[in-house]
Amino acid sequence: MTAITASALPLRQRLFRPNALWLAAPGLAFLAVFFLYPVLRLLALSVQDPASGALSIASYARIANTDVYLQVLGITFKIAANTALFSVLLGYPLAYWLAGLREGLRERMVLLVMVPFWTSYLVKTFAWMVVLGRFPPHCAPSAWLPRPQSVRPSSAGWRHWRWRAPTPAGAELSLRRSLLP
Repeated sequence: MTAITASALPLRQRLFRPNALWLAAPGLAFLAVFFLYPVLRLLALSVQDPASGALSIASYARIANTDVYLQVLGITFKIAANTALFSVLLGYPLAYWLAGLREGLRERMVLLVMVPFWTSYLVKTFAWMVVLGRFPPHCAPSAWLPRPQSVRPSSAGWRHWRWRAPTPAGAELSLRRSLLP
């Protein structure tokens, strides 16, 4: 028997042959509907005259002629350029230094580099705890609905939620524990 190569197949069979690209189709469709279409719609609206609907660049002319908009754009691009510059100046030497360390020490140093990024998550978690008050997230929307006493979260479950929330595994465990009687 001889093997048939993909190029020997007719075009129709090659296009509809299952491969890894077909696995990306649902994600690409989702992006097209919920990202690409709204962005293109906003771009189309930006070049339309609101009163008549005709094509017009009046919005862009107003941006170019208003000092406040130009100042905000200038500050935005300056911050972006400084951030990119300092990221490169600090990031590449740090990565080069980390690459030369032995494995155990490298893991500890990478951990020290990553800890500042986790502080944002911790601050947001504790802020949500303050906002939600006594009720964990799974109880807040349905706190007013009548339900049997055995299903209500106990105070022990809430204490478990409160002290375990900053870790993803702890949040999952605490949700399970506070939902069970």
